[in-house]
Amino acid sequence: MGVAVQSFCRCSVCCCVAVIDLDNFKLINDKYGHFKGDQILQALAEALGQTLPGSARLFRVGGDEWVVVDMREVNPSMLVESVRRAEAQLAVAAKPGDPLVELSVGVAAGPADGTELQALFRVADARMYESKRARRVSMIGIDVTVPESVLSLVVAIESKDAYTAYHSLRVAFYALRLAESLNVDSQGRKAVYRAALCTMLAKLPYRMVF
Repeated sequence: MGVAVQSFCRCSVCCCVAVIDLDNFKLINDKYGHFKGDQILQALAEALGQTLPGSARLFRVGGDEWVVVDMREVNPSMLVESVRRAEAQLAVAAKPGDPLVELSVGVAAGPADGTELQALFRVADARMYESKRARRVSMIGIDVTVPESVLSLVVAIESKDAYTAYHSLRVAFYALRLAESLNVDSQGRKAVYRAALCTMLAKLPYRMVF
């Protein structure tokens, strides 16, 4: 995570953190050129600056990744809606032939998801990756929405072990691809995805599960 983000939150407990990723940004650069990619990044920053709450701060932490920090006790859905409005704003402003800009976003709010910046960031980052995978899966016509309670449990387990971070999400995605190659029906593929997502539950002590 960027030094600027940590500096901003040094004296306070973060209340809400959102991680935003620009989907398929490498493909955009490869197909349309880096100049066009830079224009999209600039337009995205401007759009987010207009749609995010005034109390929120936007930080770019990677080539196509952003972090939003709001120190107020806000409803996480408000940040997601702000990001979606920015996404829609870019779509309206797009010219014929411009690439489609799609954003994946994950949000974590304290104290339910953690009381430290790093903990909130890990949860938000994991939810962002789940959002990204869910969007990719939806493109092939399968709804694999995972209950929030299950996703929160998976994130909590993986955050305890950096080595296996996001392991369950990767396993779930590849399991879904395998099920697809075996011509499993949509209902079966949904079950496979959800079951694979819970593989790390084996790390829980027996007495915590039953």
